[in-house]
Amino acid sequence: MPTTQRPRPITVLIDDPEIADLIRQLATDRGKTPRQIVAEALRQWIELIEDLEDIALADEARRHAEPTITPEEYARKRGWIA
Repeated sequence: MPTTQRPRPITVLIDDPEIADLIRQLATDRGKTPRQIVAEALRQWIELIEDLEDIALADEARRHAEPTITPEEYARKRGWIA
């Protein structure tokens, strides 16, 4: 049986009235609350940051990896073909 988690309150003050108005308008247009819009945006932002970190780690690993060779070059180095 899945357990439901209680919401954890945080306070976010939007200093830019234009952004605050856009959040309210988006919420109204989509039939959601401003809280839902902000939570969804933060979730997407966190996922993007995690994806960027994964890409950076993969790039770093590629920089330190041994150079790749073709199967033919490998076979030649092993003496399997001339």
